[in-house]
Amino acid sequence: MKFHAIQHDVVPNNTKATEARIETLIQKSNIGDGDYIVLPEMTTTGFSIDIDVVSQGNSVAWGCELAKQHGAWVQVGWANRCGKRAKNCVSVCSPDGENIATYEKVFTCNPFGEDQIIDTGHELVIIEIEGRQICPLICYDLRFPELWRLATLAGADIFTNSANWPLKRIHSWTSLLVARAIENQAQVIGANRVGEDDVARWGGSSIAISEEGTILASADEDSEACIIATFDREESESWRNDFPTLQDTNRSLLGNIGVRHIKA
Repeated sequence: MKFHAIQHDVVPNNTKATEARIETLIQKSNIGDGDYIVLPEMTTTGFSIDIDVVSQGNSVAWGCELAKQHGAWVQVGWANRCGKRAKNCVSVCSPDGENIATYEKVFTCNPFGEDQIIDTGHELVIIEIEGRQICPLICYDLRFPELWRLATLAGADIFTNSANWPLKRIHSWTSLLVARAIENQAQVIGANRVGEDDVARWGGSSIAISEEGTILASADEDSEACIIATFDREESESWRNDFPTLQDTNRSLLGNIGVRHIKA
């Protein structure tokens, strides 16, 4: 199964212009039927702690139309507003143009003040597509390995991370994604935005990583780009069977979280 990560800049306070940038990138990419496209966190607005900014537009409707147009899966980031607060979400849109699943970010980035407007989610989502168990996560979730291990123990073998990760900590982005892939023997792809706004200069470096931690594809820190990688099910299963480290997990050291399984 082929996975794409799109990294793009955001046009401030103009979701339509940002959507157009993304559409242009996708048009230039080799998107096939049934491929999976990962877009960055808060895809069309960019990360902000201004609730009026992050609640602009209708990213899910746009993402579903994009998925239908290309016959692909699209993971799109958005803020689900309720009054003066919101949840930081990614939705997975099917090739039929349906929103089949929404994940709410479990770990808000409080060093950036995200908790001022965003409430945390309380469950993982794992979506079965073509026999693969895909777990979408968001940005700062990357720093908490226990969340990833709980997803792995619940069956996840691919992780898709949508992010707005700052350039000055971009080494952590790459290193942590590789670490999460290695320790969970999982295939991982992360989509991060580029550009600069009043929050940060963003670091791009979107990346796809094998179950053994090998970098399969990557983008630079500054350019709008689309990367592509094939995640092979047999290679994933073979590595977990040949070197079965996951069976030595001490579950008593982990907490608990709800897991919602969806079969697409």
